[in-house]
Amino acid sequence: MKNFLIAIMLLSGVAQAQDYYKSSEWSIYNYDRITNKFSKVGTKKSDTRVIISTDYFALEQEDGKFILDFWDYVHTDTLGQWFVPRNQDGSICVGTQDSTIYVFSHYDETIEKFTAVTALRKIRIVEPFKAIP
Repeated sequence: MKNFLIAIMLLSGVAQAQDYYKSSEWSIYNYDRITNKFSKVGTKKSDTRVIISTDYFALEQEDGKFILDFWDYVHTDTLGQWFVPRNQDGSICVGTQDSTIYVFSHYDETIEKFTAVTALRKIRIVEPFKAIP
């Protein structure tokens, strides 16, 4: 019985180990090799839901479906907490200084940089919801 209670406590802790966010605005930036800077392509006001857990993330697309990926590793620096998915195709940073979630994609090996960034702004923590991939 004691082991059963411990297992229930551990499983409930795992279920709670995720954060639910909602962003009401996102902007897209592309890297310009000439200026060596990111330039804004556009901004859109749109509710976007995001789940970040200890094992995976789920990011809502415009059609309401979710992109789901699992983390390979996580580290923290001055910008925030970085999550690198297993497929190594991108990276996500939860900016602790400016409450922004940055989604980096399109890695260019010749310049060793991600060339596209989507910044999810006006982030707020929301009640749990179900993400259907």
